[in-house]
Amino acid sequence: MSNARSSLDLASWLSSYKQVGDDLAVVYSKTASIRKAILQFLDLQGIKPTEIEMGVVHVVYTRPNEYGAAISHPAVTIVEQQYLYHLKG
Repeated sequence: MSNARSSLDLASWLSSYKQVGDDLAVVYSKTASIRKAILQFLDLQGIKPTEIEMGVVHVVYTRPNEYGAAISHPAVTIVEQQYLYHLKG
């Protein structure tokens, strides 16, 4: 058995958010508001912008349609973004 002592000098974690709606412009607007709120919260926690990696914004736009049906359903837009935080200890 051996004992070792080490110190943590970097911690990383991933978070993400998702916004869903039926109007692309409204979803983008809400996404921008959420992004601003997230960054503001992190700043208040002492996390520097250089410690944050913002991932690519993923957008999924679908208009469901049942096979053989003449009924068209409303479009659905899903916007998702991930954040990776690197904190030095």
